[in-house]
Amino acid sequence: MISNFWQRIHFFCIHDAHNEPVPFSVMEGSSSFYACPRYMRKDAAHPDGHEDGERACANRISFRDAEKIVEFFGSMYSDDLANGILMDYTGVEFDLRSYHVKVLRYSMNGDIDLGVINKAAVGRRA
Repeated sequence: MISNFWQRIHFFCIHDAHNEPVPFSVMEGSSSFYACPRYMRKDAAHPDGHEDGERACANRISFRDAEKIVEFFGSMYSDDLANGILMDYTGVEFDLRSYHVKVLRYSMNGDIDLGVINKAAVGRRA
């Protein structure tokens, strides 16, 4: 795995209900997980949450699954480097378990934004 790779990754909700990707937030339940800010009802603790009467966004990723997504993408990246392939991954898409992932932004030495949809959580077909 590339060093500091995790620090460069940012997860975004790409649910169809949003006009543009929305950065995931860390949420607390029985365990911590990443979720769309609209997962929670809007209140003082969740200022970007969904309004009363607005449907909640159920898109979320467990930390364990987020790690698997980063490992998968990191392996793809490492394999390409080992084969002398340098490319812009922006727009690359892949499926891993119940997740569909799209590279929204890629910078060789900077941030990597991954758009994620949890098809099992939001009821979207694969």
